[in-house]
Amino acid sequence: MINNYAVILTCFNRKDTTLRCLRQLYQQKKSSRMDVFLCDDASTDGTSEAIRKEFPQVHVVIGNGNLFWNRGMLTAWKEACATKKYDAYIWLNDDVVLYDGAIEEMMECSSLCEDKSIICGAFCTEDGTFSYGGKSKDNTALIPNGKLQPVYWLNGNCVLVPNAVVEKNGLLDGMFQHHMGDFDYGLRAIEAGIGVYTSRKYVGECVSNPMALSRGRKSGKTLHQRFKILYSPLGDNPIINFKYTRKHFGLIKAISIFISLHINNLLSDRLYELKSTLGKNIKSK
Repeated sequence: MINNYAVILTCFNRKDTTLRCLRQLYQQKKSSRMDVFLCDDASTDGTSEAIRKEFPQVHVVIGNGNLFWNRGMLTAWKEACATKKYDAYIWLNDDVVLYDGAIEEMMECSSLCEDKSIICGAFCTEDGTFSYGGKSKDNTALIPNGKLQPVYWLNGNCVLVPNAVVEKNGLLDGMFQHHMGDFDYGLRAIEAGIGVYTSRKYVGECVSNPMALSRGRKSGKTLHQRFKILYSPLGDNPIINFKYTRKHFGLIKAISIFISLHINNLLSDRLYELKSTLGKNIKSK
């Protein structure tokens, strides 16, 4: 049974969004004690000051400005663990709009799994279309159907991690700076025999983040610019990709992806577009 839990967030320079999220969070119906730990990654828009004024109970940790999502979440999570031993931890992105009863749904799903599995909250757009949440191994979105469904690809917008899982699976891996840390955590859990399930219903709304579409190879850039983007925290860093892929999918696939990422950036725009077209045509056959 979850008697107390910590909500983990990270933010950077979107004060109004972060405050809206905290207001919704504190309005949620709660049957257990909740503490909130937030890493403000050196925002310059007064986020920390505004949080301390409106929500003095929030544990605010200031980052160095170079943490991004994964390391920011890890920083807040470590702070929570250092404060006390909680029965569970909930990752929460500040850009989601939580429905009433969202936290209650996550708790009930966890209870059905005897608080020994990871629960991934499902999100939709305003029109009810799936946007974020768990996906199957073939990358099919797991649409909530009133039942728990096993997740292969874990999305980190809202995730409940019981302490029993933390004791076995640890925290997020600090190797990842921005993305892939949630995928890695879910795969590590599955490999350790830990269940990962999606919520039975949508727990909120969240529009797709365009940043996720900007990690690929860019046209209209110089070779230097393309590689700078590739190795940036928001890019598809080949070294991190290699380590991640080798750990979960083997050395051969890791080498293939490492080489492919570099080749894509070395090709001219015309050759890259031709390569992409040929690849799409082959897949469609």
